[in-house]
Amino acid sequence: MSANDDGTDEVDDTGVILTPDQRVRVFVSSTMEELATERVAVREAVAGMHLSPVLFELGARAHPPRSLYRSYLEQSHVFVGIYWERYGWVAPTMDVSGLEDEYLLAGAKPKLMYVKRPAPGREPRLDELLDRIRSDDDVAYKAFADAAELESLVTDDLSLLLSEAFLVPPAPPGAAPAPQHRHRFTLPADATAFIGRTAELEDVAGLLGRDDVRLVTLTGPGGIGKTRLALRAAARAAAAFEEGAAFVSLASVADERSVVGAIAAAVGLRDSNGPTLDTLRLDLADRSLLVIIDNFEHLIGAAGIVPELLAAAPGLKILVTSREALHVRAEYEFPVPPLPADDGVRLFAERATAVRPDFRIDDSNRDVVERVCKRLEGIPLAIELAAARTKLLAPEALLDRLDRRLDFLVGGARDLPERQQALRRTIEWSYDLLDESERSSFDRLGVFAGSFSLSAAEAVGVTAAGDDALDVLASLVDKSLVRVEASAGEPRFCMLEMIAEFARAKLAASEDAVLVGERHAAFFRDLSRNVGSGVMGGDQRHWLNILGSEDDGEVGNVRAALQWFLANGRPDDVADMAWALWVPAWINGRIDEGRRTTAAALDLGGTTDASRARLRVVLGLFEMWSGNHIAAADALRDGGALAEGLGDDAVVAAATLGQSMIAGPVDGEARSEELADEALAMYRRLGDAWGEAAALNALGWLYVSQERFDGTGDVFEQTLAASAAAGDEQFTAMAEVNLAELRLHDADVDAASALLTSCVGRHRRVRLMYSVAYLLEACARLAAQQHELERAAQLLGAACQTRESTGVSVWGSQLERRERFIESVRAALGDADYERAFSAGSTLGYTEALDEAALAAASDAAETMASDDHPEQRGPRDG
Repeated sequence: MSANDDGTDEVDDTGVILTPDQRVRVFVSSTMEELATERVAVREAVAGMHLSPVLFELGARAHPPRSLYRSYLEQSHVFVGIYWERYGWVAPTMDVSGLEDEYLLAGAKPKLMYVKRPAPGREPRLDELLDRIRSDDDVAYKAFADAAELESLVTDDLSLLLSEAFLVPPAPPGAAPAPQHRHRFTLPADATAFIGRTAELEDVAGLLGRDDVRLVTLTGPGGIGKTRLALRAAARAAAAFEEGAAFVSLASVADERSVVGAIAAAVGLRDSNGPTLDTLRLDLADRSLLVIIDNFEHLIGAAGIVPELLAAAPGLKILVTSREALHVRAEYEFPVPPLPADDGVRLFAERATAVRPDFRIDDSNRDVVERVCKRLEGIPLAIELAAARTKLLAPEALLDRLDRRLDFLVGGARDLPERQQALRRTIEWSYDLLDESERSSFDRLGVFAGSFSLSAAEAVGVTAAGDDALDVLASLVDKSLVRVEASAGEPRFCMLEMIAEFARAKLAASEDAVLVGERHAAFFRDLSRNVGSGVMGGDQRHWLNILGSEDDGEVGNVRAALQWFLANGRPDDVADMAWALWVPAWINGRIDEGRRTTAAALDLGGTTDASRARLRVVLGLFEMWSGNHIAAADALRDGGALAEGLGDDAVVAAATLGQSMIAGPVDGEARSEELADEALAMYRRLGDAWGEAAALNALGWLYVSQERFDGTGDVFEQTLAASAAAGDEQFTAMAEVNLAELRLHDADVDAASALLTSCVGRHRRVRLMYSVAYLLEACARLAAQQHELERAAQLLGAACQTRESTGVSVWGSQLERRERFIESVRAALGDADYERAFSAGSTLGYTEALDEAALAAASDAAETMASDDHPEQRGPRDG
């Protein structure tokens, strides 16, 4: 600076004039209640140096507190943190307190941190924060005892900090001019609260902190939260770089040739001739900088720029967000997962409050909001779009409208990129980046319901002739439109439901819809045959696992195949599948679904006699398990007679077995036993080990219902052996329960306990749904015999709830005996205590109910003897 002739100062082009109101601002952390005196001391120290102290105070403001202290921080130059014992309040929409949030928002600003000691009552979360602060090499961290010592420390440290700003060593003679871009870059600030992602933040920041990691790419579908996670992780990591972190947005860049220019502009490179890759490499060569490149997927052809920059600049690290990995050397890919349930609810609450200030999550709506977030699969963008609708709709109304979520979730914030203002546009953005062959393959994947195997994809003709299905699927996985599931065998693939919905719409509008639908139905019809024979062929667990559930197996696809055959008027194919699947449906408790599907096929008409016989018998079995004995008897008699005329002995045997299980209440127990013996003889003639075990179990249930335990022990033992030999988990479980009932009758508590403990473990391993109610009731009998009457009532409640949820009735012959037992427990406990325990049991889920059953089954004779020593603990036994 020099004086002009008129007495004014001359300033060169490289400087700026700081007016008095632009003095260095020092932000002081907001520990207002706990360290009020110390904050005053810091303010005095800052003001004494003719700097500007910035202290956030609560009070009447036109803006929310977080917006205020964020604004104060953004306009400050130095951050001073003072801490003692309290971590501070965590707001409902936050995952950290305001105290920690201030520290995080300070980002790469110079930080002076002071901790008051001693602190015997320091809260654990403050300890965790201080541990992280101490590990930051760029943070000054000192202890103090009182306000006077703190004021002295702050004065000294600020003086040193400001002095160091001027201590730039002179360049040696002949050296190139020092670069003019040595400053700390500022990342875009969060416009809304950052929810959750604690584990992901730690993982990404951990990768960026490793010396051997130079490039990290966050991948995932649109709306998953890649950009927000990248910015927050970069803010944590920026302190390790001299210039902090610079942000490059490629969202509006349409040409791969413009990528270099976008990066150059973001890192401060100005070139009048237009930056080239060479000038960018030269500019970055000696710089210490973290660069975030956002939305790379539509410019993936320019990915080669990234390794060239890294090779030229040892102090450079790059964090990329993209729906597709770059597939360059040195890349560490980090797939961004959906939000967990709790974080999804918090995000919904925060965004809903923004449009409807009186919105609150409480006991009346929490379950509905959780279901909304689950339906939206934890996708942050989808949750935000749904929450915006609470301005007009209650959560219950939102949930009702989510069946067409792509059309419903529109109208996002105007400052979102256009492609993210509706879910459909977000997915279309990725879809439009596919080539024609990939689009056709993606459309055809819309035929699948839930996950699918590689062989299923090949069978439906996902790819054009000559293309490899695995290669095409791998490409769609790379582009975040398909996900691969971990599997020990053949890989399985799936799509987020909102992406699958988009694919289904594309398939429905294509010329391939009918062909692909038929191929899909035929594949799963054939798979159903294999499942049916496998389940009854000694390798039951393997085939049940293949069928699996809606989340991890073929159930959804099998159901879709059945519906396709029904919709296209092909009841014979439904009959084929129903005959194959009635046993797995029974085991898994899908009784009502099986009954409805079989009845729908019969209503179509036009079946062959063989198909009608099978459908009538299967319908009769489902009606029997549902408790509709009259309808069951008619269907079994009709189907059995038709099968007998066709010489189909397997169908006749199944009809006879079913009739034996409903004859008791209608025709008497003698007829029931006669039919069970007939079924047993038929299955033995057929050499059908599974059918033999089934008929023996029917006899066992009959004997238990009649309490015919004397002289029938051999049948119970034989049933257990036959069931194990057949490899049927359900029959083995039922045989264990029946044999335990015999042991209880014989007062052999140890043997009964061992059998029921084994049965509980079997249900845990295989998740047997039909037989679990019988297991719970047998454990209730054991508990009552051990004088644990409240547990007995609780187990009865759990059994009742299980029957209702699966549509399984009490086998007719068992009903009277069960009612007698219930009344005996009620009488012993009293109505009020019984109802309380029964109601508690009815709230238990499958696993919780098994936990209670395991506790009851663990009782042994020693406990009985102990209770005999204390008569006041004893309750009446069931008669």
